[in-house]
Amino acid sequence: MTYHRQTHSCMIAVNTYLYYEEANEYCAKTYTGGHLVYILDEETDTFITRNLVTDRNWYYIGLSDKEENGVYKWINGKNVSYIGWFFKKHIPERDRVYVVASWDGWIEVFDAPRKFICQVFRVLFSLKNNVWIHFATAVYFEQLRFIILLCLK
Repeated sequence: MTYHRQTHSCMIAVNTYLYYEEANEYCAKTYTGGHLVYILDEETDTFITRNLVTDRNWYYIGLSDKEENGVYKWINGKNVSYIGWFFKKHIPERDRVYVVASWDGWIEVFDAPRKFICQVFRVLFSLKNNVWIHFATAVYFEQLRFIILLCLK
């Protein structure tokens, strides 16, 4: 797993080939609170390309237009604010609903077994009285003394 500082999350490229929905279920079951990765800005996109997409394979990310052709949403239902298409002028195709990351940029593909990238937020907090609390997402407290981020299963 690799820690991504900007998103305060851990990311892992999974070399198992699964269909899109199976890949997202794998992320959730294997990494508590996990999901297919969200790429919300160019910096995160570059980080993933340089650190996780290490071969010529395509990796599922948490983006699709399966609900409505051409309307891309992340798995959590949020709209897209950043796009990293391989072709600068992207034309949505009806029968291709899932998005993959590659060395060259994002590509819209058919559902087929592919590698994928999981993302999970894992933070342990140590409060002033040395009581450790585990959170699935990064929540900050004023009395927080320090944070240790664990990118572990």
